[in-house]
Amino acid sequence: GYADECARAIKRLRSAGGFRGKHAAVALSIADLDVRPLRLPPARDEELGQMVRFEVEAYLQYPIDQAVVDYVAAGEIVDRGERKIEVIAVCSRRQAVDQQLEVLKIAGLRARVVDVTPCALARALGQPGSETVAILDIGYDTSAIAIVQGEDLIFCRRVDIGSQHVTQAIAEKLDLAPER
Repeated sequence: GYADECARAIKRLRSAGGFRGKHAAVALSIADLDVRPLRLPPARDEELGQMVRFEVEAYLQYPIDQAVVDYVAAGEIVDRGERKIEVIAVCSRRQAVDQQLEVLKIAGLRARVVDVTPCALARALGQPGSETVAILDIGYDTSAIAIVQGEDLIFCRRVDIGSQHVTQAIAEKLDLAPER
């Protein structure tokens, strides 16, 4: 299946590259995520986590007990005279996370980090200091737009447009059949 195929590919790459470590980082695709900005009252970390979970439950298309929920505090703002914490909530179906972890396990690796693609790209690009950069991650049918300052994610949106849509639009404009 999918997990076995991916694990075989990882094993081949590890062998060809001479990699010997047993730990890995894995990033979830934006297609597997629900990303929401939230404005919440100031709170301690443990309370903030509970508030995020409560808020995202209202918009998830699946039960909260099937979700993995995390968040990034993007900073403080003043909203209508009230001090708030702007939070980027990130949710995924537990099944999607478990599938990625299973691939690593079959490949003989252990996950040290489970990340989301926009954050992983921000860290990989390693923008020093506080420079603000926009990252556009174009996938096949979904894309992500992220704005990072240094390594801090300050904005992230999923856009349901990807390379297939661009290819299709070009093909239609040129009156060509898109290749699959």
